[in-house]
Amino acid sequence: MPSAPDGLLMPAGQYHCLRHRLQAMLSPARMAHSLGVMATARVMAPSMGADPAQAELAGLVHDVAKELPPQEMIRLASEAGITFCQPCERHPIYLHAPVGAFLAERCLGVSDVAVLEAIAVHSYGGPTPRLDDPLAWALRLADLTEPNRRFDAADGRRWAWACKGWRYAGWLACTNLERYLTRIGVPCHPNVVEVARELGHSQHASTDPLAPSPLPY
Repeated sequence: MPSAPDGLLMPAGQYHCLRHRLQAMLSPARMAHSLGVMATARVMAPSMGADPAQAELAGLVHDVAKELPPQEMIRLASEAGITFCQPCERHPIYLHAPVGAFLAERCLGVSDVAVLEAIAVHSYGGPTPRLDDPLAWALRLADLTEPNRRFDAADGRRWAWACKGWRYAGWLACTNLERYLTRIGVPCHPNVVEVARELGHSQHASTDPLAPSPLPY
């Protein structure tokens, strides 16, 4: 069996079991992304007040539903009893998060409620937008800044997190997401708009010369 990655917090046996199951459900590129998010979330978590072990686990399994066909996501959402507050929540770009939490618990044996909640809300914030969940934000920002994200907007968020803190990086992420969704014709979830506004006001981010780039989310 291959050795576990350096710095791993979860038991090696758990890691290898989860990785084996995920490799049967995800493409190689998506698997590489998940491993990058796992490592990045673990590093980000302490400075954001989140538990690094929980962040590591959430990062590894957060995209378990990402590559399912849209109709399969809808079917699983119905099976899980997931309700929709906005029509756009049926779009895979949003829906993979709550469906992913369902699969993480049912298929991967994840039982930590905080980890499952962070996975469920990482795409749009859940039923109500929250700024006070450090684990969800550690996952969200790690998802957007892990090393396989190789485009200018990701570099901007890495710089923002390192130099100005997670709230500024969060504003940059939400603002970039608004522009990206507009470009591809997907409605922007109201929670994303609200969080971007709140973070922008709190940080006076809209006056900063670093403008978010409308590149892939």
